[in-house]
Amino acid sequence: MGWACGRREQCRRVFRRRPHAFRGAGPVAAGLRASPVSSAHFVSLATNGTLRGPHGGIVLARAGFASVIDRAAGGANRDLVGLATKAVVLNEALADSFRAYQWLMLDNAGAMADVLRERGFEAVSGDSGQLVVSDGPPVHVSRSLEQLASAHMFADLCRTYCPDADRSVATGIGVAAAALTARGLTTEESAYVAHVIADVLHAPLQDDIVRRARDEGQELCRQFPVAR
Repeated sequence: MGWACGRREQCRRVFRRRPHAFRGAGPVAAGLRASPVSSAHFVSLATNGTLRGPHGGIVLARAGFASVIDRAAGGANRDLVGLATKAVVLNEALADSFRAYQWLMLDNAGAMADVLRERGFEAVSGDSGQLVVSDGPPVHVSRSLEQLASAHMFADLCRTYCPDADRSVATGIGVAAAALTARGLTTEESAYVAHVIADVLHAPLQDDIVRRARDEGQELCRQFPVAR
């Protein structure tokens, strides 16, 4: 208990100024979006998602916090495999092909947002290019997520919440374009995926639509296999 209390106090001391956390690390690393590093005391980023790396993260801190940031954030990382894969990801981010991938991901996210808006949803594609948030006409979030998972849709999906709303109630669904872009899908296929997602969202209780969506998703997976 003493260790836990001490750690909480350390976190309060280290993070007394709000850090700038962002998920759009890929476009920033590629130089397509402005970096928050110069204006924040801390920057946290995920190595999965737009960086195309393993599940994990990196915390960048100003020099004045270097002596305590490791203890406050959880201690040293002894997973050498995890560290090595992160190093590979950061090295890949220096390549021209990574920059091209980020441009395509932004275009794909925009194409998906356009389709979802056409289908009656409120869709937003932000600067990160990763998430298209949809909370349009009655979306039964829990049921829709279950049905999309049953349909084996390989667009990344997660619950989203309004900042000022009750967080026990999900208000929308986030759709990431990073994974399908890594498979090689272009804006044409991304728009098609968005139509399939919209079909399920409009009729989450119709099993025939879910089965059709699963078949269409599997066909796209065959056309665009995961690179090895």
